[in-house]
Amino acid sequence: PATENLTWTEYSSLLTAGVDKRFLAGLYASGNLWARTVGGHRTVFLAEGAAFRLDRPKTFWATTNEPFIGSESYDRATFYREPLLIHETPLDWLKAGREGIVILSWEHYWPLYLADVPVIRTLNISFGRRLSASLKHPLPLPEIQVAA
Repeated sequence: PATENLTWTEYSSLLTAGVDKRFLAGLYASGNLWARTVGGHRTVFLAEGAAFRLDRPKTFWATTNEPFIGSESYDRATFYREPLLIHETPLDWLKAGREGIVILSWEHYWPLYLADVPVIRTLNISFGRRLSASLKHPLPLPEIQVAA
């Protein structure tokens, strides 16, 4: 389906939610943000690989095979050993000026991805607990066999 421009109402909703005006204008002008009706609901798409419903920002999904968006922040955290901010939703990530990451797929093995991150930060306790629980899964070990 073709991309569509955001309506003024959708643009205003993002501003009201706390997305910076200049930042939002830059995203929109560069073609990195657009909208489309999906399943009868207006949906915002990000070029980075995520989409979310404006009426329910916690309802989002990946539009890429990447496990998260925000690779620049992830690279900086692992290379320079900086804290990594992990957002609960793409809207939260937009409100932070695309600083940090958003996990798009919980199916990936996150302890492996986050092993080199010195500190993880979140913006709320409940999401921090969810993230903590996902990191407590033991690493699966291969079967050990003795060669005959």
